[in-house]
Order: sequence, then C-alpha cells, then structure tokens
Amino acid sequence: MIIAAVTLALLCCVGQSYEQIYDPLCIQKGRKCGNNMVYRVIDEVKYADDVSPKVICIVECTCINEQYERKNGQCIEKNNITKRNEAELPFEVPTTKACNGRTCTLDEKITDIMCSLTAQKCGPNMVFKIVNDPVRIKFGILSYKICIQQCTCDNNEYTKIDGQCVKKNSVSMRNEPEFGREILPKHCAGRVCALDEEIFNVPCSLTGKICGTNMIFTKIGKLLKKNGTEVCFQKCTCMSEEYVKANGQCILSTKGNETATPTSTQRSATESKLQPTMRKFSKTRSSKNCVGRTCERIRDLFCRSEVWR
Repeated sequence: MIIAAVTLALLCCVGQSYEQIYDPLCIQKGRKCGNNMVYRVIDEVKYADDVSPKVICIVECTCINEQYERKNGQCIEKNNITKRNEAELPFEVPTTKACNGRTCTLDEKITDIMCSLTAQKCGPNMVFKIVNDPVRIKFGILSYKICIQQCTCDNNEYTKIDGQCVKKNSVSMRNEPEFGREILPKHCAGRVCALDEEIFNVPCSLTGKICGTNMIFTKIGKLLKKNGTEVCFQKCTCMSEEYVKANGQCILSTKGNETATPTSTQRSATESKLQPTMRKFSKTRSSKNCVGRTCERIRDLFCRSEVWR
C-alpha cells in the first residue's frame, strides 16, 4: 500500500516543479536544485518488495544556508535583495509549462515522470536535459521511469551569461565600424542580438523593431500575466523573404551577387525603396551641348536639341 501511495503521488505531479519531491534511492540529498539551493531530506518512507527493504526519501529544495532567504521562489542573500528586471526574467514562458506554471530558470532541476520532457523548450535558447540515469519504480505489473531534468542551454553554440543562454561569437562581439555608420539597438541583455536569438519582451513593444542588420523581431509566442501585463516571446530573424541566412547574418538574395555584405545589401535595399526610377539614356552619343563630355541628361530650355533614339 505504501508503494502504491507513493506511485500515485508521483503520477499526480507529472511535469511540475517541486519544493518537496520523492527521491527514490535518496540520491538527491545535498545536490543543487537551483541558484543558492540544495535538496535536504525531511522524511523517509520505508517499504519492502519481493527482494529487500527499500527506502524513498522525501527531499525539499531549500536555501543552501542561513545567509540566504526565500523570496518569490528564489534564495536571495540577506541584505542584498534586488528586484529583477521583468523584461529579462518574466514569470511565465509560452512553451512547456513544466516549472509549476512559471518560467524555468537556467540550471533549474525538476522531477519528470516518464522522462517525457527531454529536449523540450524550457526558456529562451534553453531545453530540458536529463542529468542522471532514469530510476524505475515497479507497481505490480506496471513500471514507471523517473528522470531528473535540468533546464540548460540548447547546445554548445550558447553560453551562460547572467542567467541567460546567449550565442557565442554573436553579433555584439563585432566592431560597429563593420556595419558602416549603422548603430544597432542592444535589446539582448545589453548587447546586439544574434540571428535567431530569442528573448522575452514586456509589454510586447519590440515586434517589427530592428534587432540586427537586416533583422527584425517577430512574435513567436504571447501570454497574459495575472496582473494583465502582456509578455511576448520574440525572435530576431531576417526582416523579409528577400533575405537569406548565411554565417549568422541576413544577406539580400541577389542572383550573381553571392559576395554581397550585410551593409551593402541593406544599403541597396533601402535605396531601391527610396530612389525614384529614372530613365537611363545611352552614354555612347555625344553632343556639343555636353561641353566635351559624354551626355547622359541635359537641360534644353528651348527644346532645340535633337531627339535621341
């Protein structure tokens, strides 16, 4: 009966973040479960199967020591509590709501029944990854697999900076002279965004705004917080289908011009929109009205010049 109760309790918590969790084999004791947090054993459940006695620990994610105190689900050093910028760390994420209906923080760990969250998104440029070998619990003829998942950077292209996953060798690492006189906005943690980088935006004000050379923010998710504030999940991508992705940049797709740079393509695209279409005249004919040079277009006040064909 005890193992049945334990199994049912676990199944009721699928896909949630825990303050208290059941820990088969008591392997989580002392392990990190968040920033300045560790698991501590608060109780043990003993039962016997057909082979030998077993123990399941009930552990709680608590602050690492008395120098920290809990605030809004986090452990903050006492006398140094700072309010986080909502635009950098919103309370929810419009992807898999695996962290108790709120945004998963970088390196946060949760218990995952059936190990179904592996590789699913848990934040901007973050996915769940298994951090320990799955544990199997048997209940009669049924067998359940339990994993400890950690929300971490999507792949090796990203690095951890200030609690976020940002692309290595991103656009912000380049010198601004590389982009001519163009001054790019720095919406991604105080730097220029990289291509396909994802951020949160409160209150959804960046949609359609420039985030890089030939790039704009597009909205890929949206939610409404309890206080009525809109939170958008934005992605920095090429501004239109005229551009193609190449080496982390958006290049104007031009036949026969494969060496075009982002600056030149952006300039040509801008000029094509602003400059009126002018009739091109032959430069092979000459006229005395052109004062010893090849004619392109002249002013003829009395319309006496010969009509060019």
